[in-house]
Amino acid sequence: MNTKQHAGHFLHKAAVAGLLAWTAILTAQADYSNAVMSLKPVGYWPLNEPISPTLNYALGTATNYGSVGAAANGTYYHSSTLREPGVLAGDPCVKLDGAGQYIDVPYTPVLNTNGPFSVEFWANQTVIAAGAKSGVMSFSGSTGFLFYTDNNGPNWGFRVFYGTGRTYVVDTGPANQPETWNHVVGVFDGNLVHIYVNGVENAPPQAIGGNGYVPNTTAPLRIGAGNPAGAASLFFPGWMDEVAMYPYALSSTQIAAHYATATANPAGYAALIAGDKPTAYWRFNEPPLPPEPLPVPVVVTNKGSWGASANGAFNSGGMSSGAPGVPYGGFGTSNSACQFTGTSGSFIEIPPQSLVTDSWTVTCWAKRNGISEYWNMLYSNPADLGQPTAGPSHPVTGIGFGNGGNPENTRNDLRMYWAGTDGNTGSYGATPNPALYMPDQQWTFVAMVASPSNIVLYMNGQMA
Repeated sequence: MNTKQHAGHFLHKAAVAGLLAWTAILTAQADYSNAVMSLKPVGYWPLNEPISPTLNYALGTATNYGSVGAAANGTYYHSSTLREPGVLAGDPCVKLDGAGQYIDVPYTPVLNTNGPFSVEFWANQTVIAAGAKSGVMSFSGSTGFLFYTDNNGPNWGFRVFYGTGRTYVVDTGPANQPETWNHVVGVFDGNLVHIYVNGVENAPPQAIGGNGYVPNTTAPLRIGAGNPAGAASLFFPGWMDEVAMYPYALSSTQIAAHYATATANPAGYAALIAGDKPTAYWRFNEPPLPPEPLPVPVVVTNKGSWGASANGAFNSGGMSSGAPGVPYGGFGTSNSACQFTGTSGSFIEIPPQSLVTDSWTVTCWAKRNGISEYWNMLYSNPADLGQPTAGPSHPVTGIGFGNGGNPENTRNDLRMYWAGTDGNTGSYGATPNPALYMPDQQWTFVAMVASPSNIVLYMNGQMA
């Protein structure tokens, strides 16, 4: 989730009512920090650190050879490896690391027309493993299209959205194999959704749902990662090559010819694609990119009784400090915050501390910035950093988000997580009743209060 977060606190056996009352009178005086300290927190991170260095991860241009020209040029984010051997003999491609590298193409209506279209690409995975990996997508909410592989199976799937849902077709041919090129083509012919892999339509086409296809109207087109409307996720590990988009439905004959030509006449492949008049065609044959800028570690000061042993740290590449903080008068005029990007490297890590207690409170101020990825956390105490893991033990305790929301699919529904053991399975994102939905672009106060008998979630003083 993209968020600016301020004033995380861990209050050992503290009554939260007094702190919650402050949400109603913050404009009265610049005393929020004193109010928190009066509750004797073990951890209190105001996140008022100076502005951290800004790192630029837009490292190069992916040239568009299609009819719309430079308007659909892409940007390489992070230092992808170029000049790798591609699917065409003697022609290079790009290799993505599956951890943070991808290509974004700025939104343009030309690539998001309301009618038939086709998307074509070649992909070669370094590893086949469970967990969705993104191919090409122009997608926001329930609009646009996307390609996934390894999403409940080792085959490519094509989703086309109709505003309130999606039509999904998954290839039923041979499973993807590591370090093997696959030619993938998704076609929407105005009524049916098709997927072709290696020149063959193995799965039967599906009729589009709702009132028909609804194109994305805001988000960029993204190659090699998911969630174009927000922070990149679900990264593709391996090689991508010869991505093309067409403003019409390619025929099965054209698709078979493209697939065969890559092997039979690789030198003539680009001319064949150009002859079919794609609006966009990215060949990924640019020179090598410059090295990745090195992140700068930033210390986050703890003012609670744990002292410096609980100072946090983050790398400036994943997030930034010194962003505008909560604007209420109770925070004073120089208040600042940390801004998170929602990516895997965007977090503050606090060293482990010794605390044995059956009652505790965690609070924070946060401001959402658009749609988050599933299960993103505002605060957690995980066994492993990252998203919580479902299973007999849930190695995370904290406050996060689910996969629903109001409006639907905005993923602004607050959830409670608490760690389980083999005898007590805990909860993987319990939804409070009534549900609490964090508004977008508004500073919001969130608290989680645990006692031996229950766990209660609050938002802006309202108890769930």
